[in-house]
Amino acid sequence: MARTFEELAVESLDALYRGALFLAAGDHPEAERLLIDSLALAHGEQEGSRHPDAERWLEGRMVRCFLSGASGGQPTSDRRPPKRPRPRSADPWNVGPETLFAAAGALPHRPRAALWLVLIRRWSYADAERVMGVDDEGLRDLLQYRDLLLREVLRSTPGSDPSIGRTATGEG
Repeated sequence: MARTFEELAVESLDALYRGALFLAAGDHPEAERLLIDSLALAHGEQEGSRHPDAERWLEGRMVRCFLSGASGGQPTSDRRPPKRPRPRSADPWNVGPETLFAAAGALPHRPRAALWLVLIRRWSYADAERVMGVDDEGLRDLLQYRDLLLREVLRSTPGSDPSIGRTATGEG
């Protein structure tokens, strides 16, 4: 029995919201706008409820919405995430999602989307390339930002070594 769009949206809501928080660098109002805009876009297309991997289909719509700037009415590449204090965990080995979301704010939008798809959601390179409209080389360039993401997470974690990820010249 085929699921309705509404059933698909409800089943995927938690995972989509966590993704929206990562893409919005932990900005809850922006994540909510992105999620709503993504679901509205997906609802207009409707074929996703019949897609073999419907949750991935919805995630792809959210990345497209994020990259197009539909949630704010202006291109996302022109917006800088707001600066906010980085949450700190009492346990340096237990990095909470808010730390990860805040660290994502240090990344440009396209690398942030690529990292979310490939590293966090485990999309194949081919699927991520198709959704993002890049070739293999372009995706690999975007994924190089994982080092910056890791440095930002470590920098906001108590007890971490701030020199991790620095080059011999001291640049980060």
